[in-house]
Amino acid sequence: MTFFDGDWRRVSTPCTAFSPNASFISFSRRTHSSDESASENSVVRSNTLTTSHRNTSIRLDVADLDPPNSPDATTETHDTPPLSDGWATFNVDRFLVERVISYNERIRFNSAIETGTFRGETTVGLAKLFPKVFTIEVNPEHFESTKPRFRFYPNITFLLGNSAQLMPGLLDKVDYPLFAYLDAHWQERCPLRDEIAALLAVKKPKLIMIHDFKVPGRNFGFDEYDRFPNSLEYIADLLHHDECRYAFNHQTAPQSANRGVLFIEHLLAEPHVPPEPKNRQA
Repeated sequence: MTFFDGDWRRVSTPCTAFSPNASFISFSRRTHSSDESASENSVVRSNTLTTSHRNTSIRLDVADLDPPNSPDATTETHDTPPLSDGWATFNVDRFLVERVISYNERIRFNSAIETGTFRGETTVGLAKLFPKVFTIEVNPEHFESTKPRFRFYPNITFLLGNSAQLMPGLLDKVDYPLFAYLDAHWQERCPLRDEIAALLAVKKPKLIMIHDFKVPGRNFGFDEYDRFPNSLEYIADLLHHDECRYAFNHQTAPQSANRGVLFIEHLLAEPHVPPEPKNRQA
């Protein structure tokens, strides 16, 4: 059993399997049943990334993603964040954190974009991984209440506005390869298709991670708008066969929010070359 649900695939009719290259790391995990709580500790191996562009005391360590269980863990000082800052990255799904850390060790993303900041839990985790993080929140109240926690992270740029409108201009300013985390789909209008279209219009390498996505054959949570679920069928027409390949998460971590995820590689994988036709004798 692997973290990803089968091989990487490319959109075609029908979808054709595409084997992941050997440098991808598989994680053998047990399947987690639906559980919306995130209160108990669990044991996992340490998988830490400390990058050379920042102080080693600010980093994302999977071993530190257990819920804070001491007063010191939640105490901040004038110039340092609390030790537990970022523990709820990706809705407390440490398997996703491990996946992104391993990706970054291989690709070395230069920037990250997040849509749907909310309280900034995942934003802080991203800021501990990547040199630059741009996060977009559409709700003014959430924007104002969350802004103070980012004072410890000068590599975060916090933007207020509609992600579908801000994304095209932002993509001209970021450095590539890019990590894009799409999690803004919670209000009446879902910007997901517009976000993906803007990202894929820029022909530069990136990894797109879509949260709250319908994973076939798995009992993971996902979002739905106007009776249309966040699913492959909803976005498949946007994915260029010769530029993109995709994979679902196969398992969720214990005590996570048990949400489905879709990963899309855009211009990151080796180009897909169809086999040469066999010579036929006349």
